[in-house]
Parts: sequence; structure tokens; C-alpha cells
Amino acid sequence: ERIELSEVICKKIKPLCEPLSHVFNIPTFAYRRFFSDGTCFNISSNFELTKFVQENFTEKIISNFENEVSATLKCGKHFALRVGEPDPQNNYLLAIYDRNVWNTLSLYQKNSEFVEGFYFTSTRDNYQIVDEYINNLETFEKFTVYFKEKFMDILSGEEVKKASFQTIPPKDFYENESTEGTN
Repeated sequence: ERIELSEVICKKIKPLCEPLSHVFNIPTFAYRRFFSDGTCFNISSNFELTKFVQENFTEKIISNFENEVSATLKCGKHFALRVGEPDPQNNYLLAIYDRNVWNTLSLYQKNSEFVEGFYFTSTRDNYQIVDEYINNLETFEKFTVYFKEKFMDILSGEEVKKASFQTIPPKDFYENESTEGTN
């Protein structure tokens, strides 16, 4: 049921992401919403990638998300680049690299109820895209606002939560909540 829903959603968000492909040569855009219970909603403009992730990584802790969400909870915003060779110990990163989804700009934003992740991805061979990311960071941040507005018309917050699965330990949210007042 989750995969069928994802296919419908992917078809709806793909047109929203076409300018990224045309202007920046970004074939895949992905969106994640991380909740305080450790669950995560995952979708991308690439249905085959979304399906692969849901079939192979549902209910598995993904360490890079754990680290990136933790950093976002501390700072409110966070960005990361996935470039070079993936960590050979990280099965998730190896899998997406093998599927030629790489050289990624990841933008994270803290919300009062969750953390959102926006992933602008290219291919393994397009390492030059990193300059585009850095030189156009404000444009990518504006795209996140645009995407959030349009996505609200596609799927309600309740539906997003219902389609979520375990990705990070819930302790990350609670540890950061308890240290917020001490910084």
C-alpha cells in the first residue's frame, strides 16, 4: 500500500521538480520528514529510487540521517554534501551510489514538530554540480519553500505521518530537546 501511494505521489511531484532538471541537471529531488518518534516519510521525483528505498530500507536505522537530523536539531538548519566515494560501511549510501544517485546537496530545516530534509541529487559522474550547489544555495533554499507549499496540496500531514517508517532512533529528538536550554 505504501509503494502504491508513493507511485501516485511521485507522479504528482515530478512536474514540480522539472525546472531543477532543466536548469541544474538535477535528475532526482527527494524529500523526507523526520518525526520525533524516529519515523520518517520518504518520497522522491524518481519512483524507482523511492520504491527501492522503501523495499530495502524500511524499518532500518540509517546513520547518516541520524547524524544530519541531530545536527539540525541543534542548529535549526543544516546542510550536507554527498560527494566522492560513499562510506563502505554505510549500506544505504552504497545502494544509492550504485543506483547512480549521488553528488547530493542535502538541506535540513527544523520545524516545531519535525525535521525536513530536501535532497538535490545528480549522478556519480557529475561532480561539477557541487559548484552549482554552492553558487546557488539561495535558489535551492527558495525551492524548498516552493516545494513545501505545493506538497501540502498533494498529501496532508496526517497522511504523511501514516506513511512513515522507522529511520532514526527517537532518542535523537529527545536528547536535543533536553540540551536546548543549556546551550
